[in-house]
Amino acid sequence: MSHIVYVHANGYRPTWTWNGSVDFPTFEPSILVTWDSLSEAGREKNDAFRREHGRYMSPTELPWDVRNICHSFVRNGRIQFLGDCTHDLAGQTVELPDMEIQHE
Repeated sequence: MSHIVYVHANGYRPTWTWNGSVDFPTFEPSILVTWDSLSEAGREKNDAFRREHGRYMSPTELPWDVRNICHSFVRNGRIQFLGDCTHDLAGQTVELPDMEIQHE
């Protein structure tokens, strides 16, 4: 999944430096993205709740019990995934994939 990196200060978001290259970008410092999700047990709780109450739990009721981490450096057009990542690319370095540019 893609992550957004802000390189222009806007007063409230953290910003990163960028070497200006669209072909071989480098961003500093590291990029840390975290999000919560449900384990299999959490999904089973939500299914049981639906069977009992006729609806799924609302986001505030859900047992968000898995903390996901993607922590990386982007250097010279390559993503260096750090060891604290909770996904399969932890500890690996891969080429930055080509992406379509979206204009706002």
